[in-house]
Amino acid sequence: MGALDDLIDKLEDLKDFYKKNSNLDEQIEKLEKIKKLYEEIAELQEKIYKLFSILLSNVP
Repeated sequence: MGALDDLIDKLEDLKDFYKKNSNLDEQIEKLEKIKKLYEEIAELQEKIYKLFSILLSNVP
């Protein structure tokens, strides 16, 4: 039964691997959301900079 035991061990290892890495999709999703937030922040910073430029150009 050595071959069967080896197969069972390999299946257990595979199960452990998938348990450890099962949240990779979640982590990728979170990173994509963070990236999107940073892009939005960059856009807002540009708009704020433009607004301050306009405001400062109108200061006597």
